[in-house]
Amino acid sequence: LTGPFQRGEPASALCFESADYCILGLDLRQLQRVEEALGAAGLDAASPTLLLAEAVLTYLEPESAAALIAWAAQRFPNALFVVYEQMRPQDAFGQFMLQHFRQLNSPLHGLERFPDVEAQRRRFLQAGWTACGAVDMNEFYHCFLPAEERRRVENIEPFDEFEEWHLKCAHYFILAASRGDTLSHTLVFPSSEAFPRVNL
Repeated sequence: LTGPFQRGEPASALCFESADYCILGLDLRQLQRVEEALGAAGLDAASPTLLLAEAVLTYLEPESAAALIAWAAQRFPNALFVVYEQMRPQDAFGQFMLQHFRQLNSPLHGLERFPDVEAQRRRFLQAGWTACGAVDMNEFYHCFLPAEERRRVENIEPFDEFEEWHLKCAHYFILAASRGDTLSHTLVFPSSEAFPRVNL
């Protein structure tokens, strides 16, 4: 993407630009500024768009995260929004996780309001996304990686702490919400009833 950026200006959102790539540095709580910067970068919001948020929404206050999710649903008519972040704050591991991030001065916001994959799924559907699926990382690993790839990874190095690994994976999820005629008909994740459960 290219756009009419004024390099060197303090107000410029441009961090990096090449012939086919542009990085903007923006505060996602300021959606008007985000809108302006994307427009200046030449983004065609009507094109199929992938929005990727890896541990992003949880660091925003719930109202700011909700505004961003709804804005994206309205702004991108043919899009896939993929989220990876924490969940399940209620149990001992979840409480430890919350405390850990508080000590890093990076509190996890909204986990009480959206504690599990179903709450996260409803959050996106209510914000205007057409379809949405979410699974914890145990389900993702066992259901979406081919058995051959799982065997390859598991044979790289001996590993015997599966209980702790499953516990951590149960506290992270991946979500995919879609919008638009093409992407809304894409089966993002099958029904959760199809998943074999990992007992913790």
